[in-house]
Amino acid sequence: GHALWILATVHEAAGDVAAAIAALRELVDLDPESQPTLARLADLLRSHQRFAEAAAYRRRLVERDPAGPHAWALMSEAAIAGEWSWVREVAARLDLSLDPGDQGPLDYPFGRCKIRFDEGGADLWGERRGPVSARVLSIVGPRKRERYRDLVVLDTTDLREPSETSSSDQRRPDVPIFRALATIERAEWRSFTVDGPNPGEAEIDLLRSIVRTLDGELSDRTNPKRRLRDREAADPDTKALPAFYAFIAVSPSVDLVELDFCLEALVDTFERPLAWTELAHALPPGPARDAALERNERIVERFGL
Repeated sequence: GHALWILATVHEAAGDVAAAIAALRELVDLDPESQPTLARLADLLRSHQRFAEAAAYRRRLVERDPAGPHAWALMSEAAIAGEWSWVREVAARLDLSLDPGDQGPLDYPFGRCKIRFDEGGADLWGERRGPVSARVLSIVGPRKRERYRDLVVLDTTDLREPSETSSSDQRRPDVPIFRALATIERAEWRSFTVDGPNPGEAEIDLLRSIVRTLDGELSDRTNPKRRLRDREAADPDTKALPAFYAFIAVSPSVDLVELDFCLEALVDTFERPLAWTELAHALPPGPARDAALERNERIVERFGL
């Protein structure tokens, strides 16, 4: 047995994960009750996104110690594998409140959190929808794959530094930060930027209302220090204008031509225009797209966006 443990270590260090897993499985066959071997095998499978296999081995550990250190890890792995009965079973043993119903995915409010993805970038706001899952509430923006409304499974180890968890600053939201292990439901929302001179709070509220009516969401990302010049101003010494910058995210069901039309109709009532270049490029080929591209190019040139 000791030789197989060492062999697994050698294979893992050499990057031969398949051989390391094979050695650990052989060791489990020799000693099915070995908790260190079961834990190491489950962790190795998990680290290589083989969650269903990891859950099958980790379940043996949780059956022996239902409230032990492996319970939360098992819930995450089982959720990714679609074994929701296992998640419910462990959650019940931990005395976690469960949503109504006795089968299928857990989906009920479990508090706010922040979600960290492996590809980097800022942590995203999320609403936990059970012990180990969360729905993304932050709009990522068009330069990366949009994750808004995606449902992810979490590694529930809190990534905050001790200084963050003990902060007395009441202005900082006291929410845990979790790593996303896998996306189990893609919402497939699309996002675009809106850029230009700041139209004012009332106008921004109207813009947000229009977007929500069309099954979308607006996230104001304005830098309050940013200023723009209107190159069509009659007086070249006209004071620089406060800028406005936002992300708009819309569900897959939204007609982009209708979205462009509604935005243009509203913004035409503002003192100065706004641009949404990515949306214009996303329109289907035709007169509406040509007109939108031309309009946005003029606005970009006018304000140096």
